[in-house]
Amino acid sequence: MILVQEQIDITLERINMFSNSDNPDNLRYNIIRFYWDHPNGCISRRTLQRNVSHEAARAHCNNPETSSSTCTKPYNKARTKKLGAWFDVYERA
Repeated sequence: MILVQEQIDITLERINMFSNSDNPDNLRYNIIRFYWDHPNGCISRRTLQRNVSHEAARAHCNNPETSSSTCTKPYNKARTKKLGAWFDVYERA
């Protein structure tokens, strides 16, 4: 009986491990903005949002306003003029 319970516990651990890691919808992400031509001469990054869903992270990064090369709004154009090229990405939290 104990051996069977141990096998069940191990199986449940594996199910939880794979179900959480293989499905991006179960993971959380941080949205990061990278500045390529920052005035201080180095590449810098800034965390915009933390622990968002995969869906929210993808939606954010698919927006044309999240890159200096595709943005059209005046405040984003001003950011590009002041800080140089930039773009947003997401990474696992």
